[in-house]
Amino acid sequence: MIHSTLLLLLALQGDPVSAVTTSTAAEAAASEGAPAAASTTPTAEPERSWTGRVDAGLTLVSGNNESTTGSLQVALGWEGELWTADATAGYTGVRTTDQATGDASTTTRLITATGGVKRFFSTEKNLYGYGKVGARKDVPNGLTKRNDAGAGVGYRFDFLTDGHLDAEAGVSYVSEELVGVADSEDTAVGRFSYDLGLPVSDGAELFGDGEYFKGGDVESFTSTTGVRWHIGEKWFLQAAVQVNWDGTPAPGFSSTDQIVTLSLGVDL
Repeated sequence: MIHSTLLLLLALQGDPVSAVTTSTAAEAAASEGAPAAASTTPTAEPERSWTGRVDAGLTLVSGNNESTTGSLQVALGWEGELWTADATAGYTGVRTTDQATGDASTTTRLITATGGVKRFFSTEKNLYGYGKVGARKDVPNGLTKRNDAGAGVGYRFDFLTDGHLDAEAGVSYVSEELVGVADSEDTAVGRFSYDLGLPVSDGAELFGDGEYFKGGDVESFTSTTGVRWHIGEKWFLQAAVQVNWDGTPAPGFSSTDQIVTLSLGVDL
């Protein structure tokens, strides 16, 4: 009788081990079905690859001769992990009036355009290969055209913490026409260039670039050197000097021209 009662109680209570196992499985199933908590960690925005810059200026000079200089420069750039690309376009015009005679003439009408790519050989971004095309025209100073296309190697020096200095050497094909010269000069030339950017104080930077061609009857050097003062997050004032030297100028023209520009610009 007592034995039968114990068996009946055990049957009614069930197996405690099975109950625990069943409860644990139910909790695991509920946990698997629950939605995951949303992450609150902010996602970092990718760095902007495109850059741009536009500046325009007007300079008035009076005295023995009245002179008016107008300029417009546009630059675009793109930078990836190992590749960079850039393009520029510019116009500078100088109009001079003789006070004694009242005669006015255009003494400079400089039009330029360039485009180029660079491919760094490592993520350190020092040694790289480049390709570059360019066009230049200034008829009032004897240059009908100078078009170039070439390639070579360059090196970015890293001793400037906040600035840069790139030096390049390569070979280009140049097609040049001068005012008063019937035949154009089409030849392969050596090319050397530099590009510099260096902060000199809070909000001010020194910049400069130069390019030298030598080969056949073509020899020329062009450069721009200036200072840029930032007056806000994007706006800046700029003073620059352009030097254009031609080792074989057109007949009746001098070898060197200099242009001083004052301009207001904005970073895009």
